[in-house]
Amino acid sequence: MTRTIFIIMLMMLFSAVIISTAAADTIILKNGGRMRGKIIEENEKEVVIKVANAGTITVRMSKIEEIRRDRTPEPKPAEKEEIPQNLPVPRREEQPGHKKPSQKAKETPESMPSGPVSKIIERYAKSLKSRGAVEIDTMEKYEKELLNLGTKATADLSIALKFSKDWRVRYLVVETFRDLKDPASIPALIYAFGDEFLGDFTLYDRHGNLNKDYRIRRIAAYAIEDIGDKGYRAVLRHARDKNSKFHEKAVWGMRYLERPGIDTALIEIAKDKSCSDTTRKYAVEGLYKKGKKAHKALVELLADKIVRQEASTALKKTKDKSLITSLMAHVRKAKSDYELALHAAQIIYRTDDDYRPERLEDYVDYMLLARALSVKSRIGDKAIPRLNYWLKEGPEEIKKRAKSAMSQFKK
Repeated sequence: MTRTIFIIMLMMLFSAVIISTAAADTIILKNGGRMRGKIIEENEKEVVIKVANAGTITVRMSKIEEIRRDRTPEPKPAEKEEIPQNLPVPRREEQPGHKKPSQKAKETPESMPSGPVSKIIERYAKSLKSRGAVEIDTMEKYEKELLNLGTKATADLSIALKFSKDWRVRYLVVETFRDLKDPASIPALIYAFGDEFLGDFTLYDRHGNLNKDYRIRRIAAYAIEDIGDKGYRAVLRHARDKNSKFHEKAVWGMRYLERPGIDTALIEIAKDKSCSDTTRKYAVEGLYKKGKKAHKALVELLADKIVRQEASTALKKTKDKSLITSLMAHVRKAKSDYELALHAAQIIYRTDDDYRPERLEDYVDYMLLARALSVKSRIGDKAIPRLNYWLKEGPEEIKKRAKSAMSQFKK
């Protein structure tokens, strides 16, 4: 009886090992490496996998090409056929008879497949005379060559936009995509919303005139807009999906899209505290051109310390006088939230420097926060009682401004 129980327990243990092996997960890295084990934790930033004989390993999502949850165990590769860590793994790797890629034939992400697109881009790169300028006529010449290839050039152009280290090449690509209007270019254009080249650069036209403030990100956004509804829907989908790798980039690009519903989406993201601070700031920055509804939301967002500065900057650009009444409500909170009142007063002054509230106390408080040194010239001796109140009752920041204002009366 005892022996029978012992045999049954051994069989159950053996079955558990087989099931565990069969249920193993596989992580395929972008550099060609693999990890096989059991995924015990996973989120939008990283995956934690438990590997036999290696323990628990944390892998960033940005380094992962694919995650396979295949219950069928993969055949163990022969040691001699191990793929080098720095070589991308082809998709056909599991087909029978697949041969190991040679070390000489490996491609880095910066390389492009040989073909018409790569040849045109190579000639364009060689034609550039300096590192800091682009001649528009020269660029347009090569852009026409790329456009003549039609949509079949999209795949290779997408590679160039994503991996080229020369901003002038990337600029040529986004301009080409803008005229090409191929929906297949949408992923590459959204990726370009995160292009690191943000500074102004100089472009020369045929007359030698300078055109400044062209940005790769901006042109990519215009290209999305020119594609139409498909481009708009793609950006909106990624912007609302917090798990999308394009989430932050898509929110940034929405500022240049002029479509119904953009204002609502940006407001939702700006107010969503589960989004990253950077994403929310991008949304707030994009609201100032989106109309009255967006402007009212910006006044509300002034109360949020995370995006206050961005909301304040955006409101100063709007110069919307219809917001003054709402902004004055923030000015009246000077005692409890000095920073909020300060921003609100300065926005009002930037919007209408002749504004005069009906109530004397409001007028003094507004001018004290907007331009302390102008209290005497704008209001006169009537302001002194209110200034004395702030010298006694106000927070330290307001006391300093009240002292500065009172100093003008002693002159």
